[in-house]
Formats: sequence, C-alpha cells, structure tokens
Amino acid sequence: RVQNWWAKDKKYYRYRYNPDKIHYKVIRDDSKAFEAFRRGEIDMFALQLSEYWYVKSDIPEVKNGYIQRAIFYNDVPRPTYGLYLNEDKSLLNNQDIRTGLQYASNFDQIIEFYFRGDWTRLKTGEDGYGPYVNPALQARPYSPEKAREYFAKAGFTQAGKDGILLNKQGQRLSFTLTSGYPQFEPVFPILKEEAEKAGVELNIELLDPTTAFKKILEKNHEIVFMGWKHVAPTYPSYWEGWHSDNAHKPQTNNVTNTDIPELDILIDKYDNSGNETELIELSHQIQEKIHENASYVPGFYPPMFRVGYWRWIRFPEHFATKRSEGPGSYGLYWIDEDLKKETLEAEKTGKQVFPNDIHIFTEWKN
Repeated sequence: RVQNWWAKDKKYYRYRYNPDKIHYKVIRDDSKAFEAFRRGEIDMFALQLSEYWYVKSDIPEVKNGYIQRAIFYNDVPRPTYGLYLNEDKSLLNNQDIRTGLQYASNFDQIIEFYFRGDWTRLKTGEDGYGPYVNPALQARPYSPEKAREYFAKAGFTQAGKDGILLNKQGQRLSFTLTSGYPQFEPVFPILKEEAEKAGVELNIELLDPTTAFKKILEKNHEIVFMGWKHVAPTYPSYWEGWHSDNAHKPQTNNVTNTDIPELDILIDKYDNSGNETELIELSHQIQEKIHENASYVPGFYPPMFRVGYWRWIRFPEHFATKRSEGPGSYGLYWIDEDLKKETLEAEKTGKQVFPNDIHIFTEWKN
C-alpha cells in the first residue's frame, strides 16, 4: 500500500484503489471454485451460465439469504461468440458453402434450450457499439431448406445414406468444428444435430484452451467456435480481424483468412478518418461486406451479467454502470464487516435467515 497516496480522498478514487494487499488464489476448476464460494472463501462468483444460475444456486446459502443474487443488464460491446470459417480450407473458399453454413447453424435453438432464453442472438460481430452497428443487418436465420439451396449451387445435390450431402465426385459436405471453450461443451451437439438436418456433417473437436488457440493462430482449423472480447470501448476495430494484411499467415487475428480488396480499402479509410459521421458510414459498409462474405456466423451473447455474492458485499443503489462488464468493474462495491460477522454467525447457528430476492437492474436493458 502506498502511504499518503495523492488520490486517497478524491471523489472518484476514494476507497477504490491502493488496497493494503491483493491476494491471488488460482482455482483451475469452476466446480471447485464454486464450492470455495459456498464456503465463503470467495466473496463473489459469476453465475452467467444457466447451470450455475438455475441448478447450482439451489442451495441453502442462497435460500437463507446468506448469498444474494443479482442480474444487471449492461450496454457494452459484446463478445463475438460464433463460428469463424477458414477461407483457406477446401470448400470453405466457396461463398455458397459459407452462406449455406450460415443457414445451417441453429443458434436460436441453443439460446432457447441451453440458455433458457436468457441470452440473445448476435446480429453482427460489432454489437454493442451503438451507431457504429449497421441497423439493416441481421444474422441469417436457421433454415435447412435455404442452406441446401446454397449447397446445391456449390455442387452438393445428392444425399448419402446418412443424409450428408455429396457432390458429383463423392466428396462429403463435412467439416471439423474446433473449440477451446469447455464451458460451452453442451452447445456443440446441438449445432451438430441441427446441421445434419441441412445435410452438413460437423465433427466436433473440443481442445483445451491453450491447444485450441495455438491451432487457430496457426490457421490450421476449418471452422472454429470462439469469441473475441472487444478492446476499444467506443468504436469498432477492423484491421486485425478482417484486413488482408493479416490473412494467409500465422499468428494474426484474421482467423477467417478474409482477403477482399474492396474491404481493405474501406478499412484503410476507416483507420485514417477522424470524422465521426464518416466513421459510422464506413463502419456500416465494412459490416455489410463482412456479412456478404459469410465467413463469420454470429452466435450468442449475454445481454447482462449475473452474479452471486455474500451479503456482506455491498453495492450502490444502481449496482453498476452502463459499461460495467461484471460486478467488479470500476470498483464500486465494498465490504461491510458488521454484516459479515452477522451473516457468519447466522449461518453457524442456523437461527436467522435473510431476504433472498433476486435483485434485477434493467435501466440499460435494450
């Protein structure tokens, strides 16, 4: 701790920074981390996934009000969970194949059944950037019929005995779907089963995160399920992910190997513009080109964050801010030592319970 820190009494810095000490504890397994949370060894725990919100939260600590729960709808650039198609791989260099895969991806069913309708379908890879998002664009809906129309244009017109489409050379419409997201493992069988209805075979390859990321950056994948977290807070960035400067080479973020001269020109203009009106117009045009190219299938995102926290963790009345990505954003919470003592004593004796209402904040809900 820095003694006599210059900002210790400043309004927007007071109580937020310069702690006595920071203690890091690494727990590599989510289930073990949740058990540590139940024991009070961890003060807060993200309950974003349905498994934790609906199932694992059905515990005495929550029912008795020792652990509180909150849902906060935010308005931030969304992580780009979806399918990235490597255009340097056989078949995926065909735009009709890529467009067909858009219609063969049933993310709406995943949202309805796996996320219980709580998550939302992405429209573009830049959702959450306000006026920079092209309002005319929508993710292509799931439609096996439309998917087969585009596959037929690419020469895949015959179905094999298992229903997977073949071309005249007997080549199967088959791809490997790679991912390094074990938390989304139940999602992939749904994608696979729904794609089969459109005549596509997806062979699921679930790797550990490090191995998957290495494969992706070496551009050895065919289709990858992943999501980038946006860094720029106020406007999108396109050069890393979509400019041909970063295509056809390893260790770059253009994981689709997109190489479109017209798109490059738009991105260069965008990066060199200082006029907001022009930036917004160029952003819309860039997104339209990316949509037409069909190498990215928009997936899903949580329009909120959900958290469990022991009742001694306190938040302001509004809980968080429009741009908060989680309960720890901007350091708005504090610890009430008296409530901590009261809660631990109540849990120990079992003689007192507290309200266990879910706190829901919808001010920034879209």
